[in-house]
Amino acid sequence: RVSPVRESRLLRLLWPVPPETEFRHCKSARLVASLLSHEREGGLSWLLTKAIEPPLATSVSASLAYGMHSAALFSVSVTLTPHGLLHYDEVGHLVHGALAQLRAAVAQGLPP
Repeated sequence: RVSPVRESRLLRLLWPVPPETEFRHCKSARLVASLLSHEREGGLSWLLTKAIEPPLATSVSASLAYGMHSAALFSVSVTLTPHGLLHYDEVGHLVHGALAQLRAAVAQGLPP
């Protein structure tokens, strides 16, 4: 018999990005990851873990998940609460919204 050791509720979103060799000097993947997972008020992590009641997540992390010379994947991982699991589609929309805000801020030349 197999029995679960623990319950896991993880939403992981992946996007293809240019190879790391193309942007290594400016560390843009690290900057975006830091902005998405920072817990400051108004940020994605704060929104999912503190601002929305009941919370949708317990943690948010982002990173360059897989990097090779010819391809790379950027990852956002969200550890969902039981309520967040029921509303995983909303969590996905909020992650995409946070990325859109970053994109718009960069396009305007403003800090996000």
